[in-house]
Amino acid sequence: MKKKLESELMSIAHKILKLSGKDDINKMHAQVAALYEKLTVLKFAQENFDDHLPTIGNDSSFFDMLDTAFNNKVSDNIEVGNKTYVNLDDSDEESITEPLIEKIKDMVAQMPQETQAVDAIFDEVNARIKFHKNDFDEITADFNKVPVFDKVGNEKTEAEKKSLNDKLKYWG
Repeated sequence: MKKKLESELMSIAHKILKLSGKDDINKMHAQVAALYEKLTVLKFAQENFDDHLPTIGNDSSFFDMLDTAFNNKVSDNIEVGNKTYVNLDDSDEESITEPLIEKIKDMVAQMPQETQAVDAIFDEVNARIKFHKNDFDEITADFNKVPVFDKVGNEKTEAEKKSLNDKLKYWG
C-alpha cells in the first residue's frame, strides 16, 4: 500500500510540475487536492498501521478479516502483548434479572385495567364531538349576489388622439 501511494504521489507531483500559466490554475488546483488527499491517506496509514500496512485491492484480506470477526468467540480473557487479562467478576446475572421479570409481570397484570379506563375516556370525548355538515350550497349562497359590471370600451381620450405633430404645433 505504501509503495502504491508513493508512486501515485510522484505521478501527481509530475503532473503539477508540467502545468504552468494562468490557464492551468483550475487543473493545478485539482491536482494539488488529489496530492493532499493521497498524502493524508499515507500519513494516516503510517501512524495507525505501523509496519503491517493493509494492501489495496486484495479482496481476500477483506473476507479474511470478516471471517475472523464473525467466527471469534466471546471471551472474558483479553490478551494484550505478553499479558493476559482475565475478568474476575463472578456476579450472578440471574439474581439481577429475576426481580426485573417480576416487575414486568406486575405491570402487565395492571395493563388491562388501565386500558379499559383509557378507552372509557376516549369514548366520552368522542361522544362530545359532533361534526357540522359543510354543504357547498350553504357556503356559496352569497356568491349569487355578485354585481354585474359593464364592459369598458377601448375609446381613446382627446389627449391620446392627438399626434406628435399636433402637440408640437401648439407648443412651438
